[in-house]
Amino acid sequence: MNIINTGALDSLKAKADRTIPAIIKSVNSNNTYTILDDSGQERNVKCSIPGLELKVGMNVWVTVPMGKVGMMFVSGVR
Repeated sequence: MNIINTGALDSLKAKADRTIPAIIKSVNSNNTYTILDDSGQERNVKCSIPGLELKVGMNVWVTVPMGKVGMMFVSGVR
């Protein structure tokens, strides 16, 4: 007898936050940072940590909230 938990299958389809490694490529004048993410894409993002000064070449964690790439932000230093 096979039992399938459809609740578990439904949760696989749900979007969730994803945190990925990235490198700061440049610091922009509009308080954003150009990062190079793990897929090789350059993206402009903001930093969610008040008072943190990021510099070119720093390794950071970038969070993509609920799969929305346009809302990604620097969430930590690694």
